[in-house]
Parts: sequence; structure tokens; C-alpha cells
Amino acid sequence: MQESNPVTPKPKESPCQPVPPVLHSQQRSPSLSLAQPSSNNADANPVTESVKQEVAKAKESVKAAVGPVEVLKVSSPATGALVYAPTSLMAKAGNVTIDYANPGPVPHNVAILDSAGKEVGSEMKPFANGKGKTTAKLAAGSYTFVCQVPGHLQGGMKGTLTVS
Repeated sequence: MQESNPVTPKPKESPCQPVPPVLHSQQRSPSLSLAQPSSNNADANPVTESVKQEVAKAKESVKAAVGPVEVLKVSSPATGALVYAPTSLMAKAGNVTIDYANPGPVPHNVAILDSAGKEVGSEMKPFANGKGKTTAKLAAGSYTFVCQVPGHLQGGMKGTLTVS
């Protein structure tokens, strides 16, 4: 009778390389760390500063392209009445902004319309208890400013804007 000699198989060599152990934050090499702002001074991050400078340059560029802006102030009463104060405005040709204050609970807006009744300038959504602005590049002529909330124009919420 022959005794059976068990053969232990030889381990196969793996084509995979061993995975290095994960380094904890205290063990990371300085060359592997990411630039992060310190918790004490977040504004010291050079990337943040660079972005801030680029945004500032872009704002100045837009101002230069638009040119000077004449700002006209208009408001409505806190009661929500369908009126503007003042109802007559004057401006020089160029960029004109109507800065509108609505302290009342009734939503209103301001839209500038040309002589054909077409809206010119930026859109202002109706709002209550706040402030808004609309800006347009206007040539000399006569314009109307109105509230676009249904029924408000018919209720008398309009004014004239004369541009010279």
C-alpha cells in the first residue's frame, strides 16, 4: 500500500501590484497636500484673491461699456395705492435707471415704454415691500413708465419720462 503524500500547491504569482497603505492626513507628504485656505484667514487664499480681482475688473469693464448712468428715483405710497411719485421725470439721452421703492404690501413694478408702447430696458418683476431697478439706453424723446401688474395701468399707475 502506498501512502498518499499530499502536495501543497505553490501559490501563483499575481500580476497585480500590492496597494500601498492609505496615508492619514498627519502622514501625508507636503507635496501631496492640496492648497486650502486656513480656517483663520479664508481671504488669504491666492486663488480667491485672483477671482475677486477678475470679478472687479469685469465689473469695471461693464461700467465702461455701458457708460455713465443717470438715476431717477420713483416711489409708491405705503398704502399700496396705484400711483407713482413723481409722475413726471426728465433725463438726458443715454443710460437711464429708474430706482423704484415700493414700501407697500401691494406688488408693483416699473417698465419703460417707448412711443409705440414697446418695453425698453431691463425687466423688473413685480414686488411688494422692497426696491427694484430698471435700466435702459434712451434716445431723446418721450417715454411712459407704467406698472405692468394687471389692472394697475388702467387704475392710473403711470408717468411720463422726457429725455433730451
